[in-house]
Amino acid sequence: MELSTDIKDETALEQAYRQLRSMILSREITLEEHLVEVTLAHELGLSRTPVREALRRLESEGLVKHQQGKGWRLAFLNKDDLREIFELKILLESTAAESAASFASDDVRHELLDISRKMLLAAEAGESEAWLALDRKFHTVLLGSANNKRLTQTVNNLNGQWWRVQVGVMAMTKRMAESAQEHQLIASAIADGDPDRAGCSIREHLAKVRDSVQQSLDVAFAFVERVR
Repeated sequence: MELSTDIKDETALEQAYRQLRSMILSREITLEEHLVEVTLAHELGLSRTPVREALRRLESEGLVKHQQGKGWRLAFLNKDDLREIFELKILLESTAAESAASFASDDVRHELLDISRKMLLAAEAGESEAWLALDRKFHTVLLGSANNKRLTQTVNNLNGQWWRVQVGVMAMTKRMAESAQEHQLIASAIADGDPDRAGCSIREHLAKVRDSVQQSLDVAFAFVERVR
């Protein structure tokens, strides 16, 4: 009986975690909102305990913060956060790209080339949602080819912290097209089995993404200061 209860509780926790994380990344939850455990539990059709534990898990991933007496809110991303996130992403994802160029299967190489071509088509059509889905698929395939679960988990946690900003940045068609071309360079280097070029290409790409996100944050900060 005890084992059955534990399994049930674990399932509820995973359900709460997945739903809340999805709501955060899709921007259904905004920075201005206070996240009240009782309200969230009612909306998700769950008890308060798994919701609280899911929020604690999301806090450990840098997605939410608990404020004494005010409940939970989305974690605010500042310039230092952005710098730290991309320092780690550049280090880890360049390692993954170099590994893919050396050891990835032909299927993975072809898939990365195919995704990058579809990204360019989506950019040309101005389809930002399709582009974002392809972008995440590209990096999922790339990270999976590294065959390192801890590396993949760490990068996924980092991505969760800044992807809310990515939606606004990539809504600009010009940046989508430029980024699609950068992905093509990465995919081409991997397909050619050139780890040095693959690592260099993804480092340059992520540095440009970081700069674009920083510009977006600067605009947001300036707007907040004007309306205060």
